[in-house]
Formats: sequence, C-alpha cells, structure tokens
Amino acid sequence: MAYLKYLDFSLPKLNSEPNHWADHIEFFCFISQEGKISEEQITDRLLDENSNNPLAAVEDVAEADEINELIGALSSTEYMIEDEVFDETKDNSAFRDKISSKINSYFNLLKARQLNFSDDYPFLVSNNDITIKENLTTSQTLYTILLCSSLLGLATKSGCNKLGHHFEELCAPAFKKLTPIDTQNIFFGSGSGENLLPSITGKFYDKVIELCNLLHVTPRTNFTEENAGIHNVGDGGLDWVGVFNFPDNQFSQPTFFGQCACGTDWISKEFDAHSSKWNKYIQFENGYLTYHFVPRHLRDESLNWYNPLDIYDVVLIDRYRLISLLKSEANLPNLITTTYDSFLLEVSQNKIDSFM
Repeated sequence: MAYLKYLDFSLPKLNSEPNHWADHIEFFCFISQEGKISEEQITDRLLDENSNNPLAAVEDVAEADEINELIGALSSTEYMIEDEVFDETKDNSAFRDKISSKINSYFNLLKARQLNFSDDYPFLVSNNDITIKENLTTSQTLYTILLCSSLLGLATKSGCNKLGHHFEELCAPAFKKLTPIDTQNIFFGSGSGENLLPSITGKFYDKVIELCNLLHVTPRTNFTEENAGIHNVGDGGLDWVGVFNFPDNQFSQPTFFGQCACGTDWISKEFDAHSSKWNKYIQFENGYLTYHFVPRHLRDESLNWYNPLDIYDVVLIDRYRLISLLKSEANLPNLITTTYDSFLLEVSQNKIDSFM
C-alpha cells in the first residue's frame, strides 16, 4: 500500500497557518522530478486549483478582513469611472497581486528556515524559488521525513497509520535523551510496540495496571475493566513512559510521559497524556513531566514560537528541537534506514514530472 496520494496532492485551503504553507512548498519541491519550485509555479498552481478564479484563490491565502478591504478599495469611486459597476470576476489583477504577495511571504519564511536550520536544512532558497539539495546528509533526510510526517492530509489512510507509528519509533532516542541516565523508558503506545522494547502491551486496562505496579501506586477505584472497556486495546493517548527506579521499590519516583502527534489535531492531543485525564485512571503520589513530540515546525522567522498560546502544560518538541536532539545520535542512520527505507524508496520512485 502506498504512503502518499501521488495523484491527489493539493495546496492548503482557507488561509492555513503560514508554516503549513511553507511545509507544502517544501513538500512539492521534495517530490518534484525537477527538484525545484518557484513562487510563480505556486501561484499558478493555486489559481489552477481554484478554476483560475483569483477571488476564490485569494481566500486560501488572505484573511477575510484583507479581502474585504481589497474589495472595498476596488469598489470605491476613486478607482472606478462614473456609473461603472465593480465586477469581481473581471477586476482580478489586485487579487492576483495579493496572492503573489502572500506566496512571497511564505518564501521569506522558507529563507528564515534555511538560516535557522543551517546545514540541517535540505533545500536551497533563493529570492523566488526553492531547490532540493543533492546527496542529502542524514540530518537533512531526517528533515524531509519530519516534513512529510507533518502533512498527513497528503497521505493515504494506511500511510497516515504507518507514518504515525514510524514517528513513535523515531522519537524513542529523543525521549531517552530527555530522561535521566538509568531511567527505564517503556513504549506504552498501541502502535508498533513489537519493534520497541521494553513495551507494555495488551488491553488498555491491563496496561494501566502494569503501569501502576511499575510506579508502586494503585489504580483509581472507578478504573475498572468495564469502565476502561473490555475490548479496549488502545493506549489512552500515552506513547512513552519513563520511570527512574530507586532500589527501595517505593512510590515517589521521577516519572515522564511522552506523546507523539503527527496530525493537525496536535494541540488537542496535548491533553491526551495530561494529569487531568490520567488522574482518573491512576492514583499518582507525585506529578510527572510530559513531552509532546510533533514533526511540525512551529516557529516564526526569528525562531520564536509561532503561537505560544498553543502550548498547554507540556514540553513541546517540534521539528527544530527534534532534529537538535537526534542529529548527533550514532544510530540515526540505521534508525532511518530500518524505519523509513520503504517510504523513501516509494517517494524516489514516484517523483512528479511537472508541478503544473
């Protein structure tokens, strides 16, 4: 089964966040046969996807108030001759200019990525185009993997599932780096646990009971097999657990939870491993630290968080932090080969001949 929908790629819709647009531009460059995409091609592609209607296309890149202001200016008597009626289907040059301006701003964001990621960035960005580098390094290949993992809307149903499970495996050494030496790190997720040892497997109820034993605490009274779901084999939103064990086998241990989220719902998933949820299952005697791993790049041009208000009581590990954690891993080349070899091979064999 294919990972990506090669015959059904499209640009973002309805004024998506700028980083989402930047990801799509990088992605189209990555999978193009030419290995190069220009601002003009992106603009033409956007118009083509909107039946060459500039007003419809501008709605995918501009805020509603920007569009209303533009229409208002075009409709004013200052710009029109006497008795002329504004026709948005004909007077479209201003819409095209707005589209070009927005696409240009996305390329400015790509230039900032090139600067911020430095040698780890797999593309070369000029004034009006982006080109994939030749003979990518391991960290540059890692970037492309995280890029594709951020765009599950372009993946097949099975591809979404596989890329999500691959991402959990990719986060294993990063999670280990973020916990103290001698911490017991355990895979708790319902995905590819067979490749990640040690792991806690089975029904959700049994997994939580095993986790309670590991933490030397007890489950909540209401956490019964019936309430948890007799047939529930999920993970409750928890992918990784780290416990620093003392030889006294008593509670009150440093504990770490890890959650991986590839989809657009990464913000809501910050609460999957949150204490307000897991306190319903387990009677914790002390708090725990939660790491939230996402393959997305969530920065502005200055490398500050794009929207700090999206971060809720987690240590957020986005694309920039994840590459920083993983690029020095001695086993990273092998991890990429064993986990993503079939994906990278598929992409190399399905390059799109032309972006148009």
